[in-house]
Amino acid sequence: MKEKILVIQTAFLGDSILTLPMIGKLKEKYPSSSISILCIPSSEELFRHAFSVDEVIVYDKKGDQRSFAEFLKLINKIREKKFTHIYSPHRSIRTSIIVLFSGAGSKTGFDTSALSIVYNTKIKYSKEKHEVARNLDLIGYDTSGMNWKIVPRVEPGEASMLKIDKMMDDIGTVAFAAVAPGSVWNTKIYPANYFADVIRFLREKNILYF
Repeated sequence: MKEKILVIQTAFLGDSILTLPMIGKLKEKYPSSSISILCIPSSEELFRHAFSVDEVIVYDKKGDQRSFAEFLKLINKIREKKFTHIYSPHRSIRTSIIVLFSGAGSKTGFDTSALSIVYNTKIKYSKEKHEVARNLDLIGYDTSGMNWKIVPRVEPGEASMLKIDKMMDDIGTVAFAAVAPGSVWNTKIYPANYFADVIRFLREKNILYF
């Protein structure tokens, strides 16, 4: 039977990017499977161009779909798709309710998830591990040593590639780094002096930054 897998990641863009290695290895584990991702609008484009993602389901939980009625519609939509497996790096109570009523037989999440009782497979959430490694733990991937250091893979569409090509032409070099000093959560904002150290290092290496 072909596996129908749903990955739930309705966090912001940074956490979504760190989910990509897990999705890639999940496809290797179930090569004939169909993998869907439930995400928010800000990460939709990322997942639409991600390797191994077959379907993107967008949930605008703070916008047009924030009402309870829209939440019920989303749950019904997921039930209708008859997923066989659900893997949820996201740990919110709303996510757990979706999982509870999903109809999926196999439900895997972290032991620190809200309403973790809804998961029939609970994986230890290790604060000591990198987010990529923690996500890989969900699918039983060996994260010992440096095995977890997997580069996220995306395949931009033609329009995106044209923008990238123009940007590279404007820069005039392939040796560049993008610096994004910010975060939605204050607790995740990298200290300004650390950013200064990183930029100083890049300049010493003659790497253009912006």
